[in-house]
Amino acid sequence: MLARAAHRSSASFELAFAPVLMALIGLWIDRTLGTTPWFIVILAALGVAGASVKVIYQYRHLMAAHDATAPWSADDTPTRLDSEPIA
Repeated sequence: MLARAAHRSSASFELAFAPVLMALIGLWIDRTLGTTPWFIVILAALGVAGASVKVIYQYRHLMAAHDATAPWSADDTPTRLDSEPIA
C-alpha cells in the first residue's frame, strides 16, 4: 500500500525536481560561458515542459489500462441514451 502511494506521489516530485535540476544545469552553463541567464530560463522551461508531458502521457496510459479492465468496458448493451430519443 505504501509503495502504491509513493508511486502516485512521484508526479509531484517530477514536476518540482525537473525544472530545478535543469535550472541548476543552466546556471552552471551560464557561469561557465559568462552569459546572461538565458540558459537558466530556457532549461527550466524545458524541465517544466518535459515533466508535464511525461506526467500527462503516464496518466493517459494508466487510465487506458484501468478502463480496459473496468467492468463497464465489457458491457456492450445499449443504454437508454443510445436506444431511445430524449423527449
